[in-house]
Amino acid sequence: MDATGSLSLLVGVAVLSLVTGILVPQIHAGDLSRNSLVGMRTKATLSSDEAWEVGHRASLRYLVFACIAGIVAIIAALGTFVFADVSSGAGEITLAAIPITAFTGQIVAIIAGGVAADRAAKTV
Repeated sequence: MDATGSLSLLVGVAVLSLVTGILVPQIHAGDLSRNSLVGMRTKATLSSDEAWEVGHRASLRYLVFACIAGIVAIIAALGTFVFADVSSGAGEITLAAIPITAFTGQIVAIIAGGVAADRAAKTV
């Protein structure tokens, strides 16, 4: 993957970090009401307002992880881009590995948060 592809994937990491970074404080404050656009939208979490709240509280730590992982990856990738020789083979591999790893970690964390939200909502 060339530097352009790595930076494109890094934009995806940044978008996921932004979205989770916006959702985390809303969930923590209890301000994210049931809606048709964002959130852990499973059959169980959508069953009631209480299930929605319980489910999202259960997903909170996973969303925090996804946000932090993205921020760390952005800093690491930009540092690599600025300080490493990205035209070398090792530099290209490092520049590609950081956003791939971060994006994968973010997706896994968001899925795990959805599973946790669904399980918690089913207890209500």
